Parts: sequence; structure tokens; C-alpha cells
Amino acid sequence: QSRLAPSSNDGSVLGSATKGWSDLFLASGAVINFNNGEVTMTHSGSGDFTIASADDLRLEASGNDVVLRGASSVEYGRLTNNSGSLTIQNTTADKDISFQARNASNGVQEYLRLDGSIAKTTVHRPLKFNDNISAEYGADTDMIMYHSGGAGYIEHYTGNFNIIQHTNGGDIIFQCDDGSSGTTAYLTLDGGDTITKFHKNLRTDDNVSLQFGAGAGLRISASASNGFIQNSIGNLNIIQNKQNQDIIFQGDDGQASDSTVATYFFLDGSS
Repeated sequence: QSRLAPSSNDGSVLGSATKGWSDLFLASGAVINFNNGEVTMTHSGSGDFTIASADDLRLEASGNDVVLRGASSVEYGRLTNNSGSLTIQNTTADKDISFQARNASNGVQEYLRLDGSIAKTTVHRPLKFNDNISAEYGADTDMIMYHSGGAGYIEHYTGNFNIIQHTNGGDIIFQCDDGSSGTTAYLTLDGGDTITKFHKNLRTDDNVSLQFGAGAGLRISASASNGFIQNSIGNLNIIQNKQNQDIIFQGDDGQASDSTVATYFFLDGSS
């Protein structure tokens, strides 16, 4: 090791009795170079360059940038003070910024990647939001998603809300609890058959009708006491297309002790 004492302004070496004396030890292979305002510290060995501080590590740059350089002094990143905002930048074209952490089994996993080659942010681990913390979309928070702790919410505020399936022949399937601790499909928008399929009963409230046709010319509804089939466009056609089958009209059989029905008349397709 060599020990250097700090020099005074006139270039002379300050003596050991001078107030403010400090020691600088350079191990074999270590070099500190002062050249035209630049300070370079190098080491020819394979050891680490360590700055030990009781409180913090400070990197100060009057030009607002801390430049990170690798082999042959090639720049690969910058820390920039942008009007008080901290910018972390990878300056190498088509390269990434990767955020990694050590997991419980002592392995290292990537959690987040700012991918410069595809200009996208890729998430490699589940993204968790605490209760009542929303994911917000749009310049004016046009849509939010969150969980209150008791229920989940998707709230939309601007324009149409579109759910789009682009897979050729693929479906959009709405599933819910099946009443037995499982799930089942209630509604399917079938892209293969180009039809909407209902897998469970469809129920309307009283005085709310099922409407058919562009002008709702045919309506089926129920009040609290009566059912209605109403047609306001042309003929009302009841058609049986099954060969040799009937159209059967049934009603209550008039017995007060039961709720059975009887056939009153039918249109006999077989004869």
C-alpha cells in the first residue's frame, strides 16, 4: 500500500500535524487519475470498487446527468434530473431495463421488463393491487378496475365499452357460480356458429318485455298477474316445421284440487 496526504492549494504536501489531515491508501494496481477536470479511478485486479458510508451514497453531477459506462467507456445508461423528476434511461438501442428479485428458494426471477426492442412493458409475475386501489386507463381516467374487498368493479366513463374477441371461431363465454361451489356457462357469444347461446333460464322482471324486430313489433311479457304476446307488424304466424307433428293448445282442466292442464284442441300435422 501507498499512503498519500492531501496537498495544499500551492501544491505542497500538508504535514501530519495539519488540521484536516486524511489518509488515502492505494492497493497494488489501483490508480487515481486527475486529467483536465476528470477524475478516473481504476484497478487492474478482479476485486470490487467499494464506497462505504454510514448513512448514504451520493452521486452529484452539476450537469444533472449521472452517466453509466461499461467496457471501453461505452455509455449504456443515464440517471437524469429532469426539472426535479428522476429519469432512469437505457441509452443502448433496442435493449431493455429489467427488474429482478431473489425469490424464496434463493433463485432470481424477472418481475418487470421495459422492452426497448418491441417498445412495450412486459410483466413476468402477477401484478397485485390492494383493496380499493384501481388500475386506471385513459388520459382522463376514462376506465378503472378495482376490488373493494367485497366486490370487483369495472367502471367506464367515456364512449362505448367494447369487449372484442378476435380469434377466428372463438367465443366469449360468461360464467358464474353453478350453485354447487363450481362454475358454469350462462351465456356464450359463439363465434363459430355466429349465434348467442343461453345456457340457463332467461327471466325478465314484471312488465319488462322480450322484444323482436328492429321496431320491436313482437313482444312477449308478463305482468304480476297475466302473460302477453303482442304483435304490431303484419300477421302473427305460429308455424310447426316438424314433419307429422302437431300444434297443441292446452289449458287448465277445471279441477279445483290440482293444477294440471288438458288439451282443448290441436292442429294435427300427421292427418
